[in-house]
Amino acid sequence: MKIAIISTFMGQKTSGAEISSFFLTKGLSKTEDVFIITSKLTAKMPTRAYALDMDKVPNIALMIGTPITNYMIYKKIIKILKKEKPDIIHVQDFPLLPSTIKAAKQLKIPVVMSVRDFRHQCNLAICSADGDFTYNCNKRQYYKCLKETLSEKGGIFSLLTPFVYPIFSSQNKLFKKSINQTDSIVAVSYFVKESLKKSGVDEKKIDTIFVPAPDWPKIESKKRSNTESNTVLFAGGLIVKAKGFQTIVKAMKDVPKDITLRIAGSGIYLNHLKVLRDKLDLKDRIEFLGKISYEDMQKEYLNCDIVLLPSIIPESLSRIIFESFSAKKPIIATDSGGNKELVKNGETGLLIKDKTSAEEFASKITQLRIATKIREEMGENGYRLIQKCCSLDTITKKHLDTYKKTIEQHKK
Repeated sequence: MKIAIISTFMGQKTSGAEISSFFLTKGLSKTEDVFIITSKLTAKMPTRAYALDMDKVPNIALMIGTPITNYMIYKKIIKILKKEKPDIIHVQDFPLLPSTIKAAKQLKIPVVMSVRDFRHQCNLAICSADGDFTYNCNKRQYYKCLKETLSEKGGIFSLLTPFVYPIFSSQNKLFKKSINQTDSIVAVSYFVKESLKKSGVDEKKIDTIFVPAPDWPKIESKKRSNTESNTVLFAGGLIVKAKGFQTIVKAMKDVPKDITLRIAGSGIYLNHLKVLRDKLDLKDRIEFLGKISYEDMQKEYLNCDIVLLPSIIPESLSRIIFESFSAKKPIIATDSGGNKELVKNGETGLLIKDKTSAEEFASKITQLRIATKIREEMGENGYRLIQKCCSLDTITKKHLDTYKKTIEQHKK
């Protein structure tokens, strides 16, 4: 089977979508003829890859999409597809979906789409920033959300709302139209599947397949003495406040003083968090690592004691869970989005009910810090769970089953 994997930023970012797409491509390449289409080639790929040569187009323009960029992408994608003649196309994220659908329909190639967020319903993340989501909002509400989104970039940007509204709104409609034109959809969690159904997507075309666990080489965790401090870890971009990183910084003032917090990631809120840390007199107990390589992230997971996932936003099923369990570490996560599908409270980690409660996070951290044996058991339980449901071979096979089914249905 010849498979086209289309991912906007594969190799450029270390966020969940790009990493999961990378691993899946590696798995598929073991037995199938796979090639990649992405916007730019900036890293070594697991198989042959084509760049859309969008170097002069800012990433933000690619993510938002415009009629001009859509057309440019369509022309480049259809040229590659005509050359390669794949049996099926698997699109990994929304920015390249409309252009891909247009090209695929012309060439009569079936399309599978992975859905990892709410962009099948709305392309403005602010809608879910308080932990909830509004379906099928009207034009007035959408305009209000767009204005708030632009205001987050700085007050003056909100003045651009009337001018950019037509672009955002038309692209939002195009995303909705495109998702309904796909032949099959892979929802990365049952939470996402339910969200798709609420949006009116036909349940029959949805398969739920988790993302693959990391294929990290085995490295032993660092052995700690009884006098060493306990380490808790947060990993993620410090870009969206709804990721909840400010909550765990505040929680550190109420945990035992031998606990340290390491934050891996960078973004516009980095300086804000440093100011908050210093204000709470936690400078010697919270360390900011900045953006680090994926290989170094493995070491961070292995050498910590507890992983924190404080998201307020209802994420599909955070990749942090897969990485934490792969390193045999328990996780303290908010009961948000699809988290509880793998974070089994009391078995593989602990769930926080009040998503913005620093006090609850502090209590749970302290609880696990004392219960060393329980902590280790949770880590082992998480590891066994992830190996059973989400090994690369298991996830690859499930995708191949979806591809075969989709190709057969497309022939009818």
